[in-house]
Amino acid sequence: MKDATQIVIVLDRSGSMEVVREATIESFNQFIIRQKATPGEASVYFVQFNTEYQVLFDKPIADTPTLSYLTYQPNGGTALYDAVGHTIDTIGQRFSAMRESQRPDKVIFVVLTDGEENSSRRYSQMMIADRIEHQRTKYGWEFVFLGANQDAVMTARGLAIPPRAAMSYKASPAGVWASVDALTDFTCAFREGDTAAFSPVHRAAAMGEVVDPDAEEGGKSNGKKSSLFSWLRRSGKSAPQLGQS
Repeated sequence: MKDATQIVIVLDRSGSMEVVREATIESFNQFIIRQKATPGEASVYFVQFNTEYQVLFDKPIADTPTLSYLTYQPNGGTALYDAVGHTIDTIGQRFSAMRESQRPDKVIFVVLTDGEENSSRRYSQMMIADRIEHQRTKYGWEFVFLGANQDAVMTARGLAIPPRAAMSYKASPAGVWASVDALTDFTCAFREGDTAAFSPVHRAAAMGEVVDPDAEEGGKSNGKKSSLFSWLRRSGKSAPQLGQS
C-alpha cells in the first residue's frame, strides 16, 4: 500500500518500569499525537510485555487510543526475546496472507526496555537476530532498539539492528521522555522517506547530559517543539545536566 506505514511498538512493562510509569505513559501518548499529525497513512500494533505478552491495540493511527494508568501497569520480569519474536512472527504471517498491493510499504518495529532479557522460554538471541536480519534484508523493515541499564548499541548489534537505530537512555523520567522524543523524530523521518538515525543531541539528552532546548535535534521534527522540554516546563523541572540523576 503506497505511502502507508505499519508502526510496531514492543514496550517493556516489567516491574522496574514502575519508577518511570508516568513518563512512559505521557511520552508515548505524545508520540501517538505526533504520528497522527504526520502525513501519510499509518497503523499501530502496540504490545506490552513482562513475563506475559499483551496486544494493547492494533488500529489505524487515527483510531489509536492513549496509554493510561489502567492500561500500563508494570510488574514481573523481562521476557524480551519472546515478546519480540512472537511479534515479528505475528506481523510477518499477517503480511504473508495479504496481497502485495495491500501491504504497507514501510514497517518500523520499535523495542523499548529498561533491562536485559531474563525470562524468555521460546526464543533465543540467535533466533531473534535471524528474524530481524531476514525482515531487514528481504522486506526493508526498520528496527529500533532503545535500552536503559545496558549498552543498547551493543545489545542491538547482537540482534542485527544497526547502531544508527539503537540508543541507550537513562532509567529516569527525563531519560524516558528524551528517548521517546528522539523516537518520534526518528519515526517521522522514516515515514517521510528520509534516512532515520539518532543524532548526538538525541543521545546526549537520553543519557541526561547537557542539552540546549533550542538546538537542532536532528531528524524530522515537523516544526514541533521537543516534547521533552514541554514536559520539563509543565513539571517545573530543569533541563538534564551532566551526571544528574
